[in-house]
Amino acid sequence: MKHLVVYEYSSIKRDVFTNEEIRELKLLNRKAKLNLRIDDKRIRFSQYVGLILLSSGKTIEILPKIYSNYNRELKQREILNARKLLTILFYDLLDLTKQPLAGGSIYSKNLDFNIPFLEIVILLTLIYIEKKIIQPGIYKSYARETLISKSMNGKILLSKTLLKFPFQKTKFVIEKETLTENVLINQILIGLTEFVASRFRNSKIKNLASKISLYLKNLGVTPPKSMVEALKQVHIDRMNNHYQPAIQLSRLLFLNKSLTSSEGTSFVFLYDMNKLFESFVAKSSPEFIAQSTESIDTDFILKPDILWPIGGRKYIVIDTKWKYPSNTSSESGGVYQSDRFQVITYMYVLTERKNIQIPIGVLLYPELPGEKKVWNISDSKKLVALGLGLKTLIEDEKIRNMENLDIQVLHLKRRIFKKLKTEILKTFNIRGIKQ
Repeated sequence: MKHLVVYEYSSIKRDVFTNEEIRELKLLNRKAKLNLRIDDKRIRFSQYVGLILLSSGKTIEILPKIYSNYNRELKQREILNARKLLTILFYDLLDLTKQPLAGGSIYSKNLDFNIPFLEIVILLTLIYIEKKIIQPGIYKSYARETLISKSMNGKILLSKTLLKFPFQKTKFVIEKETLTENVLINQILIGLTEFVASRFRNSKIKNLASKISLYLKNLGVTPPKSMVEALKQVHIDRMNNHYQPAIQLSRLLFLNKSLTSSEGTSFVFLYDMNKLFESFVAKSSPEFIAQSTESIDTDFILKPDILWPIGGRKYIVIDTKWKYPSNTSSESGGVYQSDRFQVITYMYVLTERKNIQIPIGVLLYPELPGEKKVWNISDSKKLVALGLGLKTLIEDEKIRNMENLDIQVLHLKRRIFKKLKTEILKTFNIRGIKQ
């Protein structure tokens, strides 16, 4: 029971945890605001997906909920599909399909989703380091060094020079700033990759981590004496902000010492599934415009997800909903009235405040039972509830047979946009949407 797999919004029996682990979960719940419900019998999870690592070494893997309603004999298959969906969303979140050099990473081919999600997170982060840090060129900074020199090309340390070379006039102890790769953030990078290469048996993880650490070693980068102290001292700014995923993984592995010793602290590596889904859909077409917050009044704020230009001053507003509407719901087709009111509000408010026309509002779900739902709001405005059929897309044979994860992600985005375009064109006979 060291590795537990659950779905978001599902629950697990309390007795699989020790009293100490329960206390730790309650502390995490309060500090990290995980929205867990912990009662005398069960622990119920919320909208967050990813990993919770407890100091005992126990790992809780939380997967997307759309795969949680299957028969028991299909459980393992659905776990793999849920893990694949989550991997695709993380891969896209890291922008790994935008490669600085031509060609995808060989390490993103034929991924095995039977491995724990922690190892998938580590592999994706290593691919990120390869693509986003190593290939474009690693971060350099000026560091102050004390050198022995035959020329006065720096600040002369007179007392040290006299002590070391009292009778030589051609040698000096100088202090100067040099541009170097051997700075703290790169030292953390080599410390991380050396640790991963030595600790994990997965061949892709070992090979890629070894490759990165060897590259850094050849540049003269040395690991820090203490990774824990280095992580406490490292400073992220706009120049090295692209190192953030590597630093986050380092904090997970070293500040959560459950992987390195028997005593450690807990760590969470969680993302809001609503935001992951919204981000993936928003990036499925360059035509989509992600929206900023629209402040109506001091206590009235709107934030529509996506605006889709369809020609002239006309737009479609799309609001993504990471929900699974059910035919058993008393609401219309499983679509909640509150969701419909939300998009209708966007349509009217944005029309007024941005001086644009919004003839169509779309509620976009990962799945929707039956056909799409259409409501005539007025003579000029319609509301549509549409399901992507995300499970079918993930299991699509064409996508499944693609070796490289880069291609799978890009193809899935194209399929999402095609689904949206086809359904909107078919329903409303719009011709202005680009191909």
